[in-house]
Amino acid sequence: MTRIIKFTVSGGTAACVQLGLLFMLTEWVYLWYLVSSSIAYVAAFLVSFLLQKFWTFESRNLALVHREFLWYGCIAIWNGILNGSFLYVGVQVFGLQYLIAQVLTIAIIAVESYFLYHLVFRHDIDSNPSI
Repeated sequence: MTRIIKFTVSGGTAACVQLGLLFMLTEWVYLWYLVSSSIAYVAAFLVSFLLQKFWTFESRNLALVHREFLWYGCIAIWNGILNGSFLYVGVQVFGLQYLIAQVLTIAIIAVESYFLYHLVFRHDIDSNPSI
C-alpha cells in the first residue's frame, strides 16, 4: 500500500509540473496547446523518473540507472503518444477545455504506467517488497 501512495504522490507532483507548464506556455507564452503539452510532458517525465526511481520504488542502484532510464524513456515515448492523442481527441472531438482534457488524460495514463514502471524497477522491488 505504501508504494501505491508514493506512486500517487510522485505522479501528482509530476502532473502538477505538467499542468503548470501547460498553462503557462499556453496562456502566457501563447504556444499552441499541443506544443505546450509536449514541452510540459518532457519536464514532467524528468521529475517523474527521479521520484519514481529513488522514492516510490526505492531503486538506489546507480549502476542500473542507464538501463532504467532507457526503459522508462521508452514507456514515456509511448505515454507521450497516448497523451497527445487523448488530449487532441478530448479537445477537438469532445470539446473539453484543454486543462480538463489533460487531467483526464493524466489519470488514464497513470493507471497503465504503474504496472509498467513496476517492471522497470523490479530488480529492487523483489528485494524490497513494500506493496
